[in-house]
Amino acid sequence: MIEPRWQMSTKTGPVSKHAETITLPLPVEAAVEACQEALRAGNWKITNTDGRNFLVKESFGLVSTLLSYPTRAAVLVRDQSDNETRIELHGSIFGFGPLQSRRVRAAIARLRADIERAAAAVTADA
Repeated sequence: MIEPRWQMSTKTGPVSKHAETITLPLPVEAAVEACQEALRAGNWKITNTDGRNFLVKESFGLVSTLLSYPTRAAVLVRDQSDNETRIELHGSIFGFGPLQSRRVRAAIARLRADIERAAAAVTADA
């Protein structure tokens, strides 16, 4: 299991969070490939990985960085069965309120759609 580079505080601060789970009809190796492809295709920078799980950060231009904080996410790949894999997406962004909550939900929804699209491409190739 990978450990985040930043210290996780036990205190709750002004952070908006959102989590989703996807079940893919793929073995674990193919699901990891689909996740890597989705992260490369999207605007995500991998900050830490153990080859199977990923800590990522949204990357965007200078102007966007001045206007908003990047979303951080953990992509955790879990064995469900021989032909099914569960992907857990946990996202957070600094700040709270409706704007930050909406932004983290939208970022995780985009990441989920990218992973599902990559998984569909992997199953179509097989």
